[in-house]
Amino acid sequence: ILLGHLDPALRFTLIAMTKQGICTAPQLHELFPDQKITVTAWNNRLNDLHSLRLVRRARVGRGLEYSSLTKNIIWV
Repeated sequence: ILLGHLDPALRFTLIAMTKQGICTAPQLHELFPDQKITVTAWNNRLNDLHSLRLVRRARVGRGLEYSSLTKNIIWV
């Protein structure tokens, strides 16, 4: 259970990640070209979610893959 406020940008990113499963910042950038969000911005958002312990990350080669801790998100 997550209690508290989540920034709209982080909320959007968490929802997108939950739908994708495992993803990287470049993958999210390709999936949402209409959002005008740079790869660096996606990476910062993913890092922020990791800092909040809402996602896991693993090093794969030179990059990082992120995965959601849950498949179901209930917003209150």
